[in-house]
Amino acid sequence: MSTVKSRTLYVSNLAFDVTKVMVEDAFDVEGYPLENVELIMKGKQGYKKTCGLASVTLLSLQDLDACMAKMDGHAMLGRAMMVRSDRFMEDNAAYKQDESTSS
Repeated sequence: MSTVKSRTLYVSNLAFDVTKVMVEDAFDVEGYPLENVELIMKGKQGYKKTCGLASVTLLSLQDLDACMAKMDGHAMLGRAMMVRSDRFMEDNAAYKQDESTSS
């Protein structure tokens, strides 16, 4: 069974007032243009707001690992983004432990 890598990254810990353009700009400024940004929304129709999560699709698969390393922990609106390729991360002790052990 072959494993196919996706160009999608999962971004957590975003501010609730973040916009698609803000996310696109943050990645673009660092040299990682995006094909798509999808902010995850919650609430009733007409009252929806972001819940701090987004999925982003990179233009190039070759940039995936470098982008993840560069953008994970990148500050946006006073919050450090959590960027992963496998799933959304929760703001919990397990993530903080991973963060402290990687150098």
